[in-house]
Amino acid sequence: MPHGFPKKPPALAGGVVTLLDPKRPAYTAFGLGSSVLAAWHPKMFLYYFRLLAKGRKLMPVRGNPYQLGGDFLIDQQGIVLFAHPSDDPADRPSISEILS
Repeated sequence: MPHGFPKKPPALAGGVVTLLDPKRPAYTAFGLGSSVLAAWHPKMFLYYFRLLAKGRKLMPVRGNPYQLGGDFLIDQQGIVLFAHPSDDPADRPSISEILS
């Protein structure tokens, strides 16, 4: 686990642990970044337009709107089983990708 996380975080149902990263030690450890170009890319406008067309409401911007996230699956020994750093704000793997 990146420095700053509890050695044994509390588990949710099924033993799943979700960690928040407000001070970003994991963000830094996994080499995630930010990108103005990715956030303002034309495909992002299309992505948000489609959400609005489906009746979804956009969330207000909080924090760094250019921060790129990622999805990671880490076992109880701290071994990274799955890593997907996002290329843009909408770049998310499917649940089946994460669990495969």
